[in-house]
Amino acid sequence: MFRWDHVQTSFYNYDELWDILIPENSVYRLFREFAPLLVVPEDLEGLYSRDNGRPSLFALRMTLACLLQQMHASTDRDMEQQTQVNLEFKYALGMAVDESGIDAVSLFVHRQRLIQRNLDTLLLQRFIYLLYCLGILTGKEPFLTDTTHSISPISEQSSANLLQQAVRFVLRRLKRKGHICQLPTDLPEALAQEKHWETSSLASYIQTIDSLLQWFEDNPALLEDDVLKSRVCCLARIVKERVIRHADNTVTFADTSTIKDLVISAYDVDARFGCKGKIHWRGYKIGSIQIGNTGFIAASDIIAANQYDGDTLAPLIDSLPLSLVEEPTVIGDSHYGAVEQRLEMKTREVKVVAPAARTPESPTIAEEGFQVSDDLKRLTCPQGYDCGKAYQGKNGVQFHIRKTKKSPCHQCPLEAKCLGGKQKRTVFVHQHHDIISQARQEENSGLFKASMNLRKQIEAKQNELVNHYGLRRTDYRGTRNLAYVARMRSLGSNFRRLQRLLNNPKHSYCINWETAENIIFTSVA
Repeated sequence: MFRWDHVQTSFYNYDELWDILIPENSVYRLFREFAPLLVVPEDLEGLYSRDNGRPSLFALRMTLACLLQQMHASTDRDMEQQTQVNLEFKYALGMAVDESGIDAVSLFVHRQRLIQRNLDTLLLQRFIYLLYCLGILTGKEPFLTDTTHSISPISEQSSANLLQQAVRFVLRRLKRKGHICQLPTDLPEALAQEKHWETSSLASYIQTIDSLLQWFEDNPALLEDDVLKSRVCCLARIVKERVIRHADNTVTFADTSTIKDLVISAYDVDARFGCKGKIHWRGYKIGSIQIGNTGFIAASDIIAANQYDGDTLAPLIDSLPLSLVEEPTVIGDSHYGAVEQRLEMKTREVKVVAPAARTPESPTIAEEGFQVSDDLKRLTCPQGYDCGKAYQGKNGVQFHIRKTKKSPCHQCPLEAKCLGGKQKRTVFVHQHHDIISQARQEENSGLFKASMNLRKQIEAKQNELVNHYGLRRTDYRGTRNLAYVARMRSLGSNFRRLQRLLNNPKHSYCINWETAENIIFTSVA
């Protein structure tokens, strides 16, 4: 049964006691006053029964406990112990000194409900919105974006071990749901009892898996269980990706180095193999946006390790309160300077300040003095001669410049510079040549160089998140669960940053609590 907040007090819970125990400049004092403003009862509407069942733990306290847990990168068991003996935790959550702690199982169940309602995104958005409303953020700061990697708690496996792991997970789920006895008798006993199959041939084992998958197709009612359905789909995908069937009825494993989007674990299906320079890992990428040099993380998102860094830009920008920002500008590296990202941000009226991404187009076209027509059908060389016919290519057009006795290049004074001692040259012009040219011109401005120096600050913030808050390696699996962790830990980092600003004598920041309490959030996750 739903209970929002506590109403009964304790004889041990009085303000003078907490004034002695909790320092005035403690982040837990700020947490106790500021964090409840981010949650409204409507957020959890429907997740608890109103008039049936045993009274639940206080929903507000449980939500704040989930936030406090990620703020300290604690496990559920550790959080249960901290809420029993740690006075700072008790004060932050509004608990009495003699009050019992929060059960680890209840914390896990409530966290799943927060993920179900997408409350992690909403809490981070509301925190940033409050900072704008309170004047701590002016709305003139640019957005800094960057991506780092996160390692999933999985190990490298061979195709044989991965296939066996996927089968084992399917059979365990069947056994837990009581459907293991319904397996057809023609399936090998070794498969039904989850024994090792090294002694059996690969072809017969794959044939047995095919029979198991066909049995699921004939019994679609079993796949109404979402967990079982996901495990069966994972098994079918692993067989499709890693097994090669030959005409002579033999079976071999495929060369996985040629497969782009490869399932690497049945334990964490969303994880992928990533490579960035000399760094190789199995897991995900974490994209974040920081507001100027304030140190506040405004948005965070997760993508697979084999995806392009720039893929995080659009979801991150969509979660920002752009209506409160004057001339929204996002600053990033070359991963965010691709034409696709610039066009996507243009539709959102967001300016992109980033080095132009590498394209087949020569960056020296404008420097050499070539002129391109608006329709990209004509290219004029620095001497004013037409470079010939345009040939349509991928993402643009090509012009072939050849040196012949009849061509103007034969006696041109710029021949050595233009052709480089060769007989011909191919000039590629991107279909969005105007956007690329404008981006390259901006790279020479002083404002661009100052923006790149400012962008370095988010790299320091990313280092804080992955090392101090443990985002480099987490115990959470799946894109959605890791996104929850990244956002809640970013929010915890924001609380610590806000406390440092309020306690800094060099700044005149203060919170008008009357204004903050009058801001009412009515939107439901």
